[in-house]
Amino acid sequence: MEHKSQIRAIQQIRTLSVSALYEAYSGKMPVAAAVVLALGFTLALFLGDVAITETAQVQQALLAGFLRVGLVFVLAIFVINSCVREMQERSLLLLLSLPLSRTVLFFGKFSAYSLIAAAIVIFACLELWIFASFQHIIVWGVTLWLESILVVAFALVCALSFGQVPLAISAVVCFYLLSRSINAVQLIAHNPLIQSDSVGQTVLIHIADAMTYLLPNLDRFARAEYLLYGVGPDVQISTMLSHGLVYVALLVSVALFDLYRKNF
Repeated sequence: MEHKSQIRAIQQIRTLSVSALYEAYSGKMPVAAAVVLALGFTLALFLGDVAITETAQVQQALLAGFLRVGLVFVLAIFVINSCVREMQERSLLLLLSLPLSRTVLFFGKFSAYSLIAAAIVIFACLELWIFASFQHIIVWGVTLWLESILVVAFALVCALSFGQVPLAISAVVCFYLLSRSINAVQLIAHNPLIQSDSVGQTVLIHIADAMTYLLPNLDRFARAEYLLYGVGPDVQISTMLSHGLVYVALLVSVALFDLYRKNF
């Protein structure tokens, strides 16, 4: 009996994933991703013409940074819009009235968004293949996919918690920017221009240190250096991936907790 229920849950997750994938395909998500890819490619070609030295390196670094930020935010906006629209249009309530658990509903959506992130990353890697070696692109693409899943999980948490698109997008932007710059924030806090033992400086240092434990260090993911020079011995890819997966599991747990406590 338990085996049959597990099979039924997997089938329900697959059905929900297909529905979410069709929503992404029939909407404006592919157009937005294509615009980001086209803009990045055009910008890389333009800089290739104006760069005086190290043309290939400049193209790789700029294109990688542009695609990383642009595609992640396109994905986050789509996830938030889709989730909030389902809550506002009561289609989520209709799904919950069916004989399926909220866990199945969540993982059906989350698996679809993860597949969409994988497709976006694949297209980004194919575009970068024009300028960089395939061996370096693999590591960059895998870490970008994990970064995208982290942002998707946090976007789901914000969409379920706030229920409003502007607030959720603002929270995701703050989360992403802080996670990208947490090392710089900690360095500035510990090494100010004017050394002081004031209470404000001490509090700032403790806040910066606490943020390093609460936020994932996204600055290590999908770095342009991976494309230019490869992965050095100081970069532990396995440790990075394990930390990222642990944080994804934490965000998924928070999203599930918020979904179960809601009374739709």
